[in-house]
Amino acid sequence: MRSINEITERILGCSFTVSNGLGAGFLEKVYENALTHELRKIGLAVEQQYKIEVWYDDIIVGNYTADLLVEKLVLVELKSVDASVFFSSDPANNDTVEHFYADLEMYTYPYSSAFICVYLRFI
Repeated sequence: MRSINEITERILGCSFTVSNGLGAGFLEKVYENALTHELRKIGLAVEQQYKIEVWYDDIIVGNYTADLLVEKLVLVELKSVDASVFFSSDPANNDTVEHFYADLEMYTYPYSSAFICVYLRFI
């Protein structure tokens, strides 16, 4: 059995392969199918649209469908977002790149402060 670190490393590698190969602009399902294909090519077991019962206080409180379950160990939830989430609609805007890196940093390194100036380095 592979370690969780090895599995997630391979998932990330395949994710970059898919992202570089397809580029931006497709619906989430396209990326899900492509990532499933890449993961299976390297020998990982993948289940798509994996159904999970959500339990709380000994009762079922809902159902959840994960995009992928890899090696019966790692749940993968894919998101496809429009580039305007990160970039200004004006490519000449000097703040566009700084805002992109601030958003990336916020999502990658969630600090306890939600004060945006910390991420935009205004302080």
